Amino acid sequence: MADFYKWLYHYGNDLDTNAALKIDPFTPPLIGKKVLLNFVVESMPDIGGWFAIIAGVLVFIVIILDWKYVRGREA
Repeated sequence: MADFYKWLYHYGNDLDTNAALKIDPFTPPLIGKKVLLNFVVESMPDIGGWFAIIAGVLVFIVIILDWKYVRGREA
């Protein structure tokens, strides 16, 4: 996530000084909404992002359950 945020930061802050439109530097949102000129930029996780979040939660649950199981066998 930090690397993706870094890419977004460079995308919005490394603007061409000779461009036809002059806008202030900005950082597109990683998650959420932001208004840029007359555009509303919205970024939310799609199906792959939700799968990654669910996988992380499941791994956390398995680690906790395994820790409780091993702790119960040692007692």
